[in-house]
Amino acid sequence: MVAQEESSPPLSVGQSARRESLYVDLYLVTPKMEETMRKVVLPILLFLFCGAYAIAQDGAKVEIGAGWNYLHFDTGGAGKNVSEDSTSGLFIDGTFYVRKWVGLTADFEYNQKNFPAGTLNPALGVDSNLLSLMFGPRFKGHYGRVEPFGHGLFGFARVSVKPAEPGAINTSDTAFAMKFGGGVDVAVVRHFAVRVGELNYYLTKFGTTDCFPAPTGFPCGLNGKGTQNNFTFSTGIVIR
Repeated sequence: MVAQEESSPPLSVGQSARRESLYVDLYLVTPKMEETMRKVVLPILLFLFCGAYAIAQDGAKVEIGAGWNYLHFDTGGAGKNVSEDSTSGLFIDGTFYVRKWVGLTADFEYNQKNFPAGTLNPALGVDSNLLSLMFGPRFKGHYGRVEPFGHGLFGFARVSVKPAEPGAINTSDTAFAMKFGGGVDVAVVRHFAVRVGELNYYLTKFGTTDCFPAPTGFPCGLNGKGTQNNFTFSTGIVIR
């Protein structure tokens, strides 16, 4: 006796479309794509999940700030007026709070200044920039939407100067640097705040033996003293 196959009930138009879509999806997900998803996508998803979980905890949170930065640099009179001792640039910092009120901050700052001819050198312009990378503790209060903070940061600063002429050589030097200061953030929504202002005393230690080519017009150690007492002010946004 021959067993007869049971016939399946006919598919509706919707069921047929869903089955064809499933076949197409399975066909498009090749073994190579599966391997890529397993090695790349899944770790990224895991990282995002862990990050979101950490941010959600009351005792651990990450903040990233960025914005405009003003620097008043102690040139020791190399500049003729305040504008020649001042420059602007940008800052980026990130803080991981191990508690609601205390965290570890990494701070990057970049400032650029172009001195026209007749400023430092009678005949040549001078291009210069100063960047720094520092780390240290930050302490932050929470009073409704107002969040004052203070920090002490330590690291290095690197200055580069170059006469604005064809074939000129860029000269750079690196020195110890630190910042002491603080500011105020104002929360706007849960994950966004405005950095109303941040003021820092910014110390650099470019020594008197650190000299630059004569055409730049900068004295050894930038101000001839071996220690530069600088100040910065910044404002921007905070994502958390």
